[in-house]
Amino acid sequence: MLGQQGFWVCTFVAAVSIIQGIVGGHWMVYLFFALVFLLGGIGVREHSRAAAVCISMLYLVNVGGAAILGKAVPGVLTLAALGLLLANIRGTWIAARWKGVAAEDDLPIRFNENWRDWLVDILPPRVWPRGRYAFFVLYAIAFLLTIVGLVAIATHKVPPENPDVHDYVVTPDK
Repeated sequence: MLGQQGFWVCTFVAAVSIIQGIVGGHWMVYLFFALVFLLGGIGVREHSRAAAVCISMLYLVNVGGAAILGKAVPGVLTLAALGLLLANIRGTWIAARWKGVAAEDDLPIRFNENWRDWLVDILPPRVWPRGRYAFFVLYAIAFLLTIVGLVAIATHKVPPENPDVHDYVVTPDK
């Protein structure tokens, strides 16, 4: 159950990212981040401690950076998702120990009765062995883009509210 919760939280964040991208007009960027969160969710489902930490840190930097810069105040759903993603680190740590100690018969049964079971129980073990390499590369790119974006926003100089076209001249800083 621990891995399933983390998978669903990451899938929810990915779905919200896609919706934000469609509404906001930057759908390619949001689709990229949705892919990172979906692959991270698969990693969490497969008890990858590194994937749980990476996804949590990416979301924390994104939400925290926006809040610090004053661009967006995190809402209740955002804070709940952040809390669950951070809790996934602990849950994944516990589940990874089970996987190492328990015999295959002691692990929870993975079902294949409907599309939800297929998405949560069947897809992750098929995708993660090869998909983890893509995840960590995509995660590094996403994290770097997030940091670069936050720095760009923080250092961006905003022109005055009602500039007179003739009086406002951009000059390089010396």
